[in-house]
Amino acid sequence: MVETGTLPAVFLVDDAGDVRFLFRIMLEKAGYAVIGEASSGEEALALAPGLAPAVVLVDMILPDMSGLEVTRSLQAALPASRILICSGNDDPKLKMEARAAGAHGWVDKSSASSLVPTVEQALAGSDWSEVLSR
Repeated sequence: MVETGTLPAVFLVDDAGDVRFLFRIMLEKAGYAVIGEASSGEEALALAPGLAPAVVLVDMILPDMSGLEVTRSLQAALPASRILICSGNDDPKLKMEARAAGAHGWVDKSSASSLVPTVEQALAGSDWSEVLSR
């Protein structure tokens, strides 16, 4: 697992370049290093395993596959990484599906301020009880 400085490394997966840019700025401001980005599930599955990030942020809806499919594959390839699903949809059923797919948390895209605290909680081993109750 790659760590840079004192905070773990992060890999971003989102087809929207502006979302990746915003997440990168927020994470880097908090001291994290974004070591890679992908705009599709296929690209993420090709790049992320070689980088071994501590955290992978995966958009729920990608152009070539679902975030759940990407999460399942990344969880198998990167068992030590913490995978977080990102979505603007706050449906509790989707959160449960993400958990079942192996995600370690959920980032609400409609509340960008939740990004860094959610990454910190996932790295600390936080469970899903808070996420599922929202």
